[in-house]
Amino acid sequence: LQQKAIQQNPYHLDYYLAFSNTNIQLANALLQNKDSNQETTSQLINFALEYAREAQTKWPRYARISQQLAEIYQSLVGASEEAPQLALAQYSQAINLDSANPQLYFARGQLFTQLKSYDQAVDSFKIATNLKPNWVLAWYQLGLAQVNNQRDDLAQQAFIQALNLSTSEEEQKTIDEAIQALDITPTPTVTIQPTQPTPNELE
Repeated sequence: LQQKAIQQNPYHLDYYLAFSNTNIQLANALLQNKDSNQETTSQLINFALEYAREAQTKWPRYARISQQLAEIYQSLVGASEEAPQLALAQYSQAINLDSANPQLYFARGQLFTQLKSYDQAVDSFKIATNLKPNWVLAWYQLGLAQVNNQRDDLAQQAFIQALNLSTSEEEQKTIDEAIQALDITPTPTVTIQPTQPTPNELE
């Protein structure tokens, strides 16, 4: 039905993105099943890419299309050697088109985390939190990236920020557990002993 809608309305962007998204979701579901038909999975992935690329050709200035292509390639990381670089290239293009969108930096941060490029993940999540300071999940993911980057001190700061912003008990429990798991050495308490006055000071 979606494909027929595109044929009848070839200049309706949402139809292209919807059809592309449907195909990649079906492909991802099949990839989770070891007994699935590989040919069917490949065909679905090709459909997803084909319609997203066609949309990008028709509407080259729409960041949503680049984001969708990036997400498709990201879902193929591990299955295709080219997928990581193709995903990063599409995220970069999307950000160039919509640089004030925190979702794009957040998604790119997740990709960098997936690729174990933790410095870049931290940078992306920082931008996301700068653009949307009240975003609990972005602060939490920044904390996780700092943990992976072996900076528990900075992770603690991000987790505390997420905890202060969260209004969900379930979220707060998850964040608190992350804080408790950090390897933070308590700052030693320094006790200042009062000095004894000298005889001259008593006179």
